[in-house]
Amino acid sequence: MDMVAFILILSVIHSSAASCSCSELTIEQAGQTNGNCLTAISGQAWCFVSSSSACADRTAYPRANGLYYSTVACQGTGRDLKANEAALDGYRLGWASGDTDIILGVCTDTFNFTWVPEDDVVSRQRFPVFFANFMADSEKDGRAKYFMQFDNIIHRQIGDILYEAADWIVDGYDRGSYFNAAQDGKVIWDMATT
Repeated sequence: MDMVAFILILSVIHSSAASCSCSELTIEQAGQTNGNCLTAISGQAWCFVSSSSACADRTAYPRANGLYYSTVACQGTGRDLKANEAALDGYRLGWASGDTDIILGVCTDTFNFTWVPEDDVVSRQRFPVFFANFMADSEKDGRAKYFMQFDNIIHRQIGDILYEAADWIVDGYDRGSYFNAAQDGKVIWDMATT
């Protein structure tokens, strides 16, 4: 199965499982932007949700017929999103600079990395050796010192998991794409291909 098909399947599976989630819809009223966990009702952040949302507190929005809102859908999203973004930023920094301490410092204990070209699922324990070999291969035959760059970074939040897809580039060596995810401020898995 190629990576794009895997991403689409995972997105569909996870979307149906995460049936209490925020819409990005906002409404401007009296100079204030409402929705998307930006404002509070009774002291709790809220967002618009689908009319078929499974949020236990789904309520018809009083100022617009046909819209629904939930405070449950917002619970933890602001804090979790920032923590997940920080984890993915740190993870990328570790790959860019070649530092496995940084990489593993933002990963869960059950983290695994899948190197798709060889269908190799690398455990957290095996990762330092895999990464050292990857860096050594990139510097073989007089190539420049290892440094990884990233392009076309895309984020998608589904429930409490932040997914990232992007291109990785090691000039003079190789390039490819990757797909990973962070939850509770830690990277939970990653997969990459050339």
